[in-house]
Amino acid sequence: MLALDLETYYDQHLTVDQRNKEHRCPEAYIKALFDVNKPPYLISLFHRAINGGDDLSYVGSLKDVPWTDFENCTCVWCHNARFDKAIYKACAERNLVPKEWLNKRWLCTADLAVYHQAPRNLKGAAKYLLGIDVSKEIRKSMKGVEWSTLSPEKQEAMRGYCLRDSKLCYQLAEKYLPTWPLEEQEISILNREIGMYGVQLDEEYVDKSIKKLHQIKFDAEKKLPWRDSSDIDTAVLSSKAVAKLCGELNIPMPTRLDADGVEKTTLAQNEPQVVAWEAEYGKRYPWVAAMRDYRKANILLRKLQTMQRHSVDGILYFSLKYFGAHTGRFSGEGGMNMQNLPGRKESFVSLRHAFTARPGKELCIIDWCQIEPRILRWAIRDQEALDLLAKGISIYEAYAIQHFGWVNKGIMLKKENPPLYGLAKAAVLGAGYGCGAKKYKGVAKSMADIDLTEDEAAHQVSMFRQQNPKVVALWNRLSFKAKWSASRHHDFTVALPSGRKLHYFKPSLVNGLTATTSLDARKVSFLHGGLLTENYIQAAARDVFTLGMTRLANAGVQNMFHVHDEYVLEIAKNGFEYVRKDQEAFFRKILLAPIPWLPNCPLDVTFKWRPRYG
Repeated sequence: MLALDLETYYDQHLTVDQRNKEHRCPEAYIKALFDVNKPPYLISLFHRAINGGDDLSYVGSLKDVPWTDFENCTCVWCHNARFDKAIYKACAERNLVPKEWLNKRWLCTADLAVYHQAPRNLKGAAKYLLGIDVSKEIRKSMKGVEWSTLSPEKQEAMRGYCLRDSKLCYQLAEKYLPTWPLEEQEISILNREIGMYGVQLDEEYVDKSIKKLHQIKFDAEKKLPWRDSSDIDTAVLSSKAVAKLCGELNIPMPTRLDADGVEKTTLAQNEPQVVAWEAEYGKRYPWVAAMRDYRKANILLRKLQTMQRHSVDGILYFSLKYFGAHTGRFSGEGGMNMQNLPGRKESFVSLRHAFTARPGKELCIIDWCQIEPRILRWAIRDQEALDLLAKGISIYEAYAIQHFGWVNKGIMLKKENPPLYGLAKAAVLGAGYGCGAKKYKGVAKSMADIDLTEDEAAHQVSMFRQQNPKVVALWNRLSFKAKWSASRHHDFTVALPSGRKLHYFKPSLVNGLTATTSLDARKVSFLHGGLLTENYIQAAARDVFTLGMTRLANAGVQNMFHVHDEYVLEIAKNGFEYVRKDQEAFFRKILLAPIPWLPNCPLDVTFKWRPRYG
């Protein structure tokens, strides 16, 4: 194997740093660099010799690389292979580097690091996995600086920096590859290749949507009282101005509990308490609705502008973080968060509508049905629920049968008794992980559109715990193990059904049960049995989902992207219903094949066929 690193020009306008508002995906970034004649100015390669031979290394310009010296290395390691392979591919397309190297196995030490719950960046990975402190200051000093303007001494320092990064990458791979399972390596590769394949973008729809959102923002701003005040510099969405006006009108500000359990005011758009607050006061006070509209339009506008920056020739390229959460779940990356697209019923414009199938193709969207609550019932050995699920009854109907006395008469509960369906859904999704009355009230509203008083919410939470002793027992079991580990100053480990493990570092009982989920302890979280259970179930569901990803890939199916429990496949267009049914049967056979480590868990998937994602 060998390690590879590329150094490229960057400034405030040409960057992949998502902290910069003009950030781009690697494909758009390198295209912009080539457009201004700025190819990568350095490449480093490193291979450690075996059995006492000499190490192989090179650092310098692309044109002088001794490629044949490294041709026997079949695996290329990079720290952020999503970036380096995209840059290398662009160079190969311009005949600056060998194209055949694209067929080698490219692996990512950033992904390897986060699998081991270390920081993703090379500086943090080196510190916590290798015990080596490194400085990135020289790279920071290169912002807006061209290679040709550097002194010989600075150029030599940059060469040393570039080669050092390759060596660190190699050391990480050398030490931790044995504990990074092969199936996880394949998931890392698949996830990267999905982002590099990209999504067809309807550019005309994006342009029209941007114009519409600008107008909505303009109209909404005119309705905000504080924008007419003498202090015209007050921010459009000033929390101070909102708090002042709420005080004058005797309107309560929405609140939420922070990570430390402290109640704080919030105007965050997706907070259930904020959604409920806007619904309650939006009709009586136009400025509340206007603030909501301005914020929503502004968020959508920024996302659409990001789409434009991340697209090349009508294809939107993106990244998804492998192990974006410590449970192994993916998360958005690179400023274009494909895991957080507004729903299909967005009131202004639909981001999902902008994603289309390529010519001659259509989209097949496969969703794992209620995968987490199903796995929870499997984990607690609720055989009655599992038997109902195996008969094709949904998890919400099964819960209504078990706990609300509903009798299935052949009519879907959602149609026969919508309020009861909502109660069952709220209980399944909201109460299974130990939330209190206040949080449950918000969950019931956001997930099931049910309005509850705090007393009603407290009653439902109490009833759930009485009726689901096995769920509560799982909370208590995990909580006891965590507290036992904390009392002995041991890290806490949870074994998953797949054999993978979740690690909680430095658990403590000093201020309640706390722990961190990363080696650098950058965030300490308060834990309880419900949250530990949620993490366990989410991690198990992730392992089912990624197993499905690899099964589809092995069957030659193109996964265009994925969102939470959903695959978005791009399939050759046929149009005949019977062909679609055959394809669905094929996909079901692949995805619902027995999982050795999850026996007798009645999972299911649903299908939607569309020319667009939304």
